[in-house]
Amino acid sequence: MARVWPGYKDGIQHFPQEEYADVQLPPTHVQDRLIELYFTYIHPLFPVIHKARFMKEYARCVCLPPFVKCGMFIVVSTHSHQSQVSRS
Repeated sequence: MARVWPGYKDGIQHFPQEEYADVQLPPTHVQDRLIELYFTYIHPLFPVIHKARFMKEYARCVCLPPFVKCGMFIVVSTHSHQSQVSRS
């Protein structure tokens, strides 16, 4: 099955179109919960992100493209409630 991210065999190291974007992501604990919800509800039906690699790089705090995370958060927002996101 094809994966969209990472886009190249060797991975993408530089995202010039995102350098100038002022992206404000939610706090880390909210990101953690949204990512958990994404892989629970969205990923099984629409597996466009390689979960193992994403989680490995996210855990190592590797600079992930902010628009990848924003896209994940937008998609999963329909499956989240404030109480689900607020849980630690």
